[in-house]
Amino acid sequence: MTGGPAAAGLVAPRAVLAAGRATTSGPSGPSGPPGAGATADAQPRLRIGEAAAAAGVSTRTLRYYQELGLLSPTRTASGGARRYSDEDVSRVHRIRHLRDLVGLDLTEVGRVLAAEDRLAELRREWVEAPERQPDVLREAVEINAEMQSIVRAKQQALRDFLAGLEERAEAYRALLAAREADAPPPAAEVAVAARP
Repeated sequence: MTGGPAAAGLVAPRAVLAAGRATTSGPSGPSGPPGAGATADAQPRLRIGEAAAAAGVSTRTLRYYQELGLLSPTRTASGGARRYSDEDVSRVHRIRHLRDLVGLDLTEVGRVLAAEDRLAELRREWVEAPERQPDVLREAVEINAEMQSIVRAKQQALRDFLAGLEERAEAYRALLAAREADAPPPAAEVAVAARP
C-alpha cells in the first residue's frame, strides 16, 4: 500500500484545520500516532446564540443542523438549555465549508462528517491499540474511498452542468450571428437556447 496513514485519511485534512477544527498534526511515522495533536477547548460553555454568532450562522440554522443529526450540543444544562463547545463551533464551520465551498448538499455533508468522525476514532485506535494498526489502515482506506466517491459524483454533476452552459452559449452565439446577418435563426440553436 502506498501513501501511508496520511493518504488513508488518518491525518486530519488541511481543510479541517482551516475550518477551525483545532487539531495539530503530529508525527505520522510507524511509531507515531497519525494526526495526533492538541484539540480545541471542549468545555460546553456557549449558549445557542453565542455559538451561532461564533459560527456565523443563525440560531435557526444551528437548530436545523441538530434536527438533521449533523450537530449535537456537547451538553444540555439543567433547565434544558443547550451548551456548545469550541469543537461544536468548529463542526459548524466544517459544515459550512463542505456546503458552501465544496458544494455538497446536507445529506452528503452528513456522510462526510460521519466518515471524518470515524477517522477520528481510528486515529485514537491507532495510538491505543498498535496491534490493530493494519486493520485501522484498511478501514481508513475504505472510508477514504467512500469520501472520494462523494466528491467524484459532485464533480461529474458540475461537469454536466458546465457542458450544458457551454452548449447554450454556443447556441446564443449562433443566434446572435444569424440575427446580425439578418438570416433565419438555426432551428437547432433555437431549441437549445429555449431550454431552461
